[in-house]
Parts: sequence; structure tokens; C-alpha cells
Amino acid sequence: MTEEEKAAASKQASETVDKQAAAIKKQAADTVASQKKDIEKKASAAVDAQAASIKKQAADTVAAQKDSIAKQASATVDAQADTIKKQAADTVAAQKDSIAKTGICNRRRTGRSN
Repeated sequence: MTEEEKAAASKQASETVDKQAAAIKKQAADTVASQKKDIEKKASAAVDAQAASIKKQAADTVAAQKDSIAKQASATVDAQADTIKKQAADTVAAQKDSIAKTGICNRRRTGRSN
């Protein structure tokens, strides 16, 4: 083989290696891009699922707290109403007793009877 033939063969081998390297790089880049998209989709789905779960937990917690607060408020209002009714009844009874005593005292002073 002459020097020119050797140079041509070397050049052709080099070009073939360069083409193969370029093809391998492209294939690797395509694979990485595809894997990246797949990972992004999976990550997005996982984040969406976690967000939905957190929203549901928050809604359930709020609903439970709302129910608990409503029950506590109702019990407080009922207790206050009972206390007010008792105080009113006690006040009325005391006023009746006072009026009755005052009436008896006035009848004694005036000598009147019913």
C-alpha cells in the first residue's frame, strides 16, 4: 500500500469512527431526553398525587374541626341558656318572695287583710 492509499484509508477510518461517535452521541442524547421526560412525568404525577392527598387531608381536618366547633358552640349556648333561665327563675322567685313579704308587712301596718 502506498502512502497515499494509507492516508486515504486512515482518513476513511477516521471519518467512519467520527460518524459512529456522532451516532452514539445522538442516541445517548435521545435516550437521556426520553428518560428525562419520563422522570418529569412521574415526578409531576407524584407531586399531583401528594397535593391531592394533602388537600383531602386538609378538607377532612377542616370538616372534623367544623363539626367539633359546632358541637362545642351548641353545648356552650345550651349551658348559657340554662344558666340564664335558672338565674331568671331565681330572680323571679326572689322578687315574688320580696313582694309577698312586702305585702304582708303593708297589710300588718294598715290592718287590712285580703
